[in-house]
Amino acid sequence: MHSGATCRPGNAAGCSAVAQDGHHALHGTHAVLFKEKHGKHIRAACFAFDGSMNTHANRALLSPKHASSTTFISSRCKVHRRVGGCEVRAQRDTREQGVETDRGEAKRPKRAARATPVKVVRDLSIRQCYGCGADLQKQDEKIAGYLPPDKYDLKKLHNQLKSTLCTRCGDLSNGAMLNMVAGQAHAPSAALGLITADQLRDQLLPLQDQKALVVQVVDILDFNGTIMNRVRELVRNNPIILMVTKSDLLPKGTSGREVLAWVQARAEGRRLTVAGIILVSSRTGDGMEAAVGAVLRERRGRPVYAIGAANAGKSSFVSAFLKRLSETDIQASMASRYLPVASAMPGTTLGMIPIQAFGPKEKALYDTAGVLLHHRLNALLNEDELKAVHPRRRLNPYTPRLPEHLSEGGGPQGMTYLWGAVVRIDVLEAPPSTRLAFVGPPGVRVKLIATEEADRATDATGNFMPAEEEGEALFGLATVRHMGGLKVVREVELDAAAVDGDVADVDAPVADLAVSGLGG
Repeated sequence: MHSGATCRPGNAAGCSAVAQDGHHALHGTHAVLFKEKHGKHIRAACFAFDGSMNTHANRALLSPKHASSTTFISSRCKVHRRVGGCEVRAQRDTREQGVETDRGEAKRPKRAARATPVKVVRDLSIRQCYGCGADLQKQDEKIAGYLPPDKYDLKKLHNQLKSTLCTRCGDLSNGAMLNMVAGQAHAPSAALGLITADQLRDQLLPLQDQKALVVQVVDILDFNGTIMNRVRELVRNNPIILMVTKSDLLPKGTSGREVLAWVQARAEGRRLTVAGIILVSSRTGDGMEAAVGAVLRERRGRPVYAIGAANAGKSSFVSAFLKRLSETDIQASMASRYLPVASAMPGTTLGMIPIQAFGPKEKALYDTAGVLLHHRLNALLNEDELKAVHPRRRLNPYTPRLPEHLSEGGGPQGMTYLWGAVVRIDVLEAPPSTRLAFVGPPGVRVKLIATEEADRATDATGNFMPAEEEGEALFGLATVRHMGGLKVVREVELDAAAVDGDVADVDAPVADLAVSGLGG
């Protein structure tokens, strides 16, 4: 099987290839591979942007470390692993002596000074937009926090700036997609008014020097793509509660208990010690009572910071948290009058938003700007594509039917699966019973063509450019053209006979192929 996916280096989960309708993977949008009855090999390769195409064999994550380049892969080197009898071959591009004092005493040498983190110093006379955290201003409409001068002056005169949304937040609340982050949504890496990914991340550095409770928000549809592997560098020894959001979007029949066990294993695999793991849905309110209880129990007078990757669901979680807390707390009820803005646009929140959720004299609850992770596909998509791929309802697996005139011997061998324009999966070798099931946003359609036809659209340098058919919109084509096409980034070989369970079970899972940021 040959696989093409648009991703960037880093983590897995967002879109993936799963194995079976009854065994839904817990990490994102999926394409599923089914086990052959007699246990033959399945061979595949992935076309992608530089990045987050990951393979999970027997639902165990296989993720060779990737470089954090933002360019396309131009050459290959091999990474070979075997886990649980499944082989994965990856192809990708190849960063004390004492001192004498005046008294003649020997003085101990000083330890090397620890690097001082950047401090965020705010002018308290400047009001923030309560929706995004940007400083309100009337000078430039291209810069975050802008208000028309007449509105700004009127609100300031009546001391109402603290309860005012900036123009951008008002538009985002009404469905507009407005990017303010450099290098995202086809924006330049540096331009007037755009905030860089480093600036967003640096806002969290003061956490290193204060005692706080950290709530790390992770998207269950893209768990491996949204969990921050180096979060301890930002929060040091502060306790972390892992809030796993968007549980209401998991395929029907998914066991919450199995999800939590899977998340626990993933956290332990990253050596991340947490004070608790809670599965929640900000939309339905499921799990929010447990979330409120855990935060109140672990806070112990400390401020609470909700942190996480861009578009992981932090602002939605903070709003749902306040709504649940306000049922028993008058202070939270008052604070919930002005909630952070949540939208499908990554980078909606641009600064720390303090919310007096626990009392006027208590430390605050902070909604923070999302950390931009470049390996995720949604860091590449333009505004219209981001809106189309944003999940709004429960995801369901889709298994495309194989055209008789294209398939060889009734199986997918020699077939190419195009998942929109951003994912290409070529099945190089597979038993006839092999099937792929896709779990992702309904707006990203799957199309089957012969691999020979796909190869004709691949140039001499290996760049594949999907062709748009008349009357058929191909999701992500604008981004693929902007990035210069897709390239093979990984070849996968799977031994179906080594899958755990009954060898005769045709529906047994073989592997997941995950594309981070597609649908999550």
